[in-house]
Amino acid sequence: MEASDYLLTLAEVAVAFVGFAAIVISLRERSDAPSPDSSVHLGWLVERGLAALCFALLPLLLGFLHVPPEVLWRASSGLLFVYLVSAAYRSLSRWLRNSETGNRLGTAQYYARFTPSLLVCVGQAFAAMNFFPSLRTGIYLLGSTWLLVLAAMIFTMILARRDA
Repeated sequence: MEASDYLLTLAEVAVAFVGFAAIVISLRERSDAPSPDSSVHLGWLVERGLAALCFALLPLLLGFLHVPPEVLWRASSGLLFVYLVSAAYRSLSRWLRNSETGNRLGTAQYYARFTPSLLVCVGQAFAAMNFFPSLRTGIYLLGSTWLLVLAAMIFTMILARRDA
């Protein structure tokens, strides 16, 4: 299958990154209990990292089940689209809830994360609907890699917090 080496490497990097980030954050916060915001962000980091792992392995699993490549990439993109929309909804609702009580993540920082995620969502939707058949593999690889980038952005945000 095309792109299988990239997907396996992405899965390995996702597992290593989530483990490394969890160790660093736990060592950093061992002196006192993490704040509620920090706990939520740590949960998001682990979720996005493990989602990157799952979505990196999904096409390989479907390939082992002898799913035709066209269906494989369309189904994978469709599932990734659903996950990205649900994650964006949960993130946006929390950001809006926190904006009433003093949001720690500023508007510019939020949109810096949200806008590329929206573009990746649109790309996954187009790939799932087979609008760009020659690009469907690359669009899926971009989307699954974006999950790991999101996890890295959350990790950086956690480390940059002054009160954590």
